[in-house]
Amino acid sequence: MALRDVESSRTPHRTRPPLAGSARVTGLAALQRSAGNQAVARALTVQRRALTPPETTAAIAADRGLFDSLTVRVLQTITGVPTAGHDGVIGPVTVRAISDRQTARGLGDNGIVDLATMDRLVPETLANGRPEHGIQLVLDFFNLATRADVLTVRHSAGASTFDGLRMVGPIPVPVFTPGATAFESGGLRVVTVGDAAFTSATTLRDAIQRELARPAPAAGPAAATPTRLTAAQATTGLAFTRARYADERSVRAIQGLVGAPVTGAWDVATIQFVAEAQNTAGLAVDGKIGPITTENFYTRLIAAGSPNAALRLLVDFFDLTDDGNLLTVFFDPTVTALASTDFRPSEPVRVRIGPNALTLPFSGAVHNIAHELEHVRRLREGITTAATHEFLGEALEVLSIGLPEEPLDPVNPTHDAFIDDATRCLDNFLLMPVADRRRFRARFIAVRRKVFQRIDAGTAAQRVAHAGLRARYAAVVLP
Repeated sequence: MALRDVESSRTPHRTRPPLAGSARVTGLAALQRSAGNQAVARALTVQRRALTPPETTAAIAADRGLFDSLTVRVLQTITGVPTAGHDGVIGPVTVRAISDRQTARGLGDNGIVDLATMDRLVPETLANGRPEHGIQLVLDFFNLATRADVLTVRHSAGASTFDGLRMVGPIPVPVFTPGATAFESGGLRVVTVGDAAFTSATTLRDAIQRELARPAPAAGPAAATPTRLTAAQATTGLAFTRARYADERSVRAIQGLVGAPVTGAWDVATIQFVAEAQNTAGLAVDGKIGPITTENFYTRLIAAGSPNAALRLLVDFFDLTDDGNLLTVFFDPTVTALASTDFRPSEPVRVRIGPNALTLPFSGAVHNIAHELEHVRRLREGITTAATHEFLGEALEVLSIGLPEEPLDPVNPTHDAFIDDATRCLDNFLLMPVADRRRFRARFIAVRRKVFQRIDAGTAAQRVAHAGLRARYAAVVLP
């Protein structure tokens, strides 16, 4: 997709500003200039030890009971487990890495992640430019319930909410909490937590819990259930839609959009509201939320200021998978590209969707998020070459398996289309290392076949216009 950005995994090196004046010399620096340099160096050396077999067994059992596979991979990342060991399974190597981290920070070194360990790890995730890792650790460690009505819990440096006044003597002082919650269709929450929440795992937990406890806007008066469909038609529509939308958040978003009672569960009453919405929009009235109705609902959710709910519909309906490597996907108004996926091979990542993506035609919007989730999957595999990532993302779009196909040519100067994807796909394939071209040889052959089919099926003018691209594909000599 045009304008897409894959971010670097590098984060700015944070250094402490120098102290002013020669008199401000640290005690450590003075000692290092003294005759006791060697003794100081020995004292500062972190003594690490191997866990005993019983300690290793106990640590593995304890930590496995705390975290799911995704969070384990976060833990393996931040404790320095070699990337080949980022398997999402707590084992001897992982508990040894935790033990080493505990020792280096003056904590107990038993390899068990306790509250004291968490309170040290969470601030470091912010300092290292990975606050989403801290959020994932806290959500899992404290078992915070975020599935039913939460679209995302994300970091934003300035997130805060005015929570009233506190009296300091006779003076009222405003109180701000380091978090904020926006509500989208169906009362779905978009939670943001600010830098101040990352003082410790406890403060981050409290900030998130505070946002989860905020009451959703009161629902309007319940409308009478429409009777646009017969009972048999409503039952058929219910079975069809239930098979295509499994995420409770999608149900809530749609119920809020069509005016049905928000329960998070499909029922015949919701299907009747869906049918009424279809009738109003001039669509086929059958209560089935297929591709056409999904497109209509997606567009309406964006117009209603619910972009994260709209994105959830696409992920759910088209069953876009991430191979257990996605921390969160959310709308980020600061992203200038269509989308941005953190380029961090072998570790869980986030996907941010920018405002430009919301202006794409429906097929382009689906392709955009599918492309980014392809990055997420391939990052888990440890692929480090940007050209290989882009080839695979564009190949997914060209092949469009299970996705709506884009038109051959752009419909306007800013609209991505098949021919653009095919061009970028070829350009990146030619930039890939030979080893990757060998590895993905079959994928290239499938792409080339599809390019020939689409161009050959075009109009006479299109066949002439894209003859050069077709010839370029035909000229590729595969390794």
